[in-house]
Amino acid sequence: LSKLKHIALNHNALTGVIPEDLSALTALTYLALHYNEIQGTLSPSISKLTDLEVLGLGDNSLIGTIPAEWAELSKLITLGLDNNSLDGALDILESM
Repeated sequence: LSKLKHIALNHNALTGVIPEDLSALTALTYLALHYNEIQGTLSPSISKLTDLEVLGLGDNSLIGTIPAEWAELSKLITLGLDNNSLDGALDILESM
């Protein structure tokens, strides 16, 4: 799986938290997990996916803030976090 570039698991009934092991898929450029029932906080370990261009986590049950480490996602073009229960300041977006 080390060469995997694209994961699309949106519109399912996935539950639980985003696994920390996901950060080992360093070739990933597209991760779509929106329209599921994923819970928990946004993991700082996502910042290890330095080739990530699209991250879709909208329409889940995520809580907390956007981790400051995500500013390291310099190739990120699309970020979808809509329809969750996130809070905190949006200043992290200025450095992305």
